Amino acid sequence: MHAAWLYITILECLLGFDRRGQKLRFSPHLPEEWGECSIQLTVGAATWHAALSTAETEATLDGEAVKDGSVTLTDDGRIHQLRFPADNA
Repeated sequence: MHAAWLYITILECLLGFDRRGQKLRFSPHLPEEWGECSIQLTVGAATWHAALSTAETEATLDGEAVKDGSVTLTDDGRIHQLRFPADNA
């Protein structure tokens, strides 16, 4: 039971992971000494690499700006690169 709470705390509170259906959003609050962390998601045959960094200024998907801060996860068999800005906690 403790592992589940730790998982939720890290994923949702620290990394700001928010997935609702196929929509994904991050609003990370990282400790200052971390600078950056990453997470990988698999959606069917697609792989989504997300980097959360205090050096980023805007959210991007495959190098293109993400307009509303969220992305739609698709099962297109491709490898995608996400970058999200993080605040210091």
